[in-house]
Amino acid sequence: AARGGFNVFGDGLVRLDGQLYRLSSYIKRYVELTNYCDYKDYRETILSKPMLFFINVQTKKDTSKERTYAFLVNTRHPKIRRQIEQGMDMVISSVIGESYRLQVQ
Repeated sequence: AARGGFNVFGDGLVRLDGQLYRLSSYIKRYVELTNYCDYKDYRETILSKPMLFFINVQTKKDTSKERTYAFLVNTRHPKIRRQIEQGMDMVISSVIGESYRLQVQ
């Protein structure tokens, strides 16, 4: 689980100013949940702190120039929290009793 004030989502690496850094504590963007208890724990974890994503952006004109931005999602905001909860609830209700994969984009 992620430490600090944010839940960092990623693949373990982030590129900043041309340098590649390894994240020591992060939540994978792809998770496989095998039962309702896993789902409940995961939901509680991702909603417990703001979500932090690192996003790489290139312009069409100059694809050699890539910039990295931090994107923060306030999971305490009632509307955002409700959207995340409803999205997860729709998935869990449609696959109850099965494993499913969740991708956070």
